[in-house]
Amino acid sequence: MAIKSCLLLLPLALLLLGGSLPPAVAQLEVGYYSKTCPNAEAIVRNEMKNHLRRAQPRRRDGKVSSATEAADQLPPAFADIPLLTKIFASNGLDVKDLAVLSGAHTLGTAHCPSYASRLYDFSGAHSADPSLDSEYADRLRTRCKSVGDTATLSEMDPGSYRTFDTSYYRNVAKRRGLFQSDAALLTDVNTREYVQRIATGKFDDVFFKDFGESNGQDGQRWRDHRC
Repeated sequence: MAIKSCLLLLPLALLLLGGSLPPAVAQLEVGYYSKTCPNAEAIVRNEMKNHLRRAQPRRRDGKVSSATEAADQLPPAFADIPLLTKIFASNGLDVKDLAVLSGAHTLGTAHCPSYASRLYDFSGAHSADPSLDSEYADRLRTRCKSVGDTATLSEMDPGSYRTFDTSYYRNVAKRRGLFQSDAALLTDVNTREYVQRIATGKFDDVFFKDFGESNGQDGQRWRDHRC
């Protein structure tokens, strides 16, 4: 059933409990949702309560949820596959969970510093990250003017950042993932295969089911969510 509210917060609340938040969360400023999503506190609180009631045995959810503690375990936006798999494994999650839960990046926005290093002075040989589609990089540079730009926000899933769907995978497959950690999914045979499969648009139900299982939740409840 579709639930129209500030559902950008839903995957973040659940992943917070699992210690595997999307890296863009670290870029959100204090009080950000007070303006963009006034009901954020209530939404997150309710989702936390629901998650704890339905927590599966494979997930070791604690009795206390600490944003500070979770932040210490955040997969950084620049993470490669070895680091991502290590972080996920430390939370009892495998490579498939990594590919599946990365799909939460279909929702929300991120501040420029979380991806600007891919656009400017990436390395001695490349001014921009060669794993990033050049046209997409040009588009991002029109918004993110410098590495020090802390005000600009970009959609993590352009054109669909308010809807929980599979378009994120189509963007990643086209080398248009916003973060290096998104691009990293194409460097591993297992995560690449999952990305390319879901990107076809023929396995949406598979993704929703997988996402629900990786979160210890009912996958159906995520479908058609909009902020």
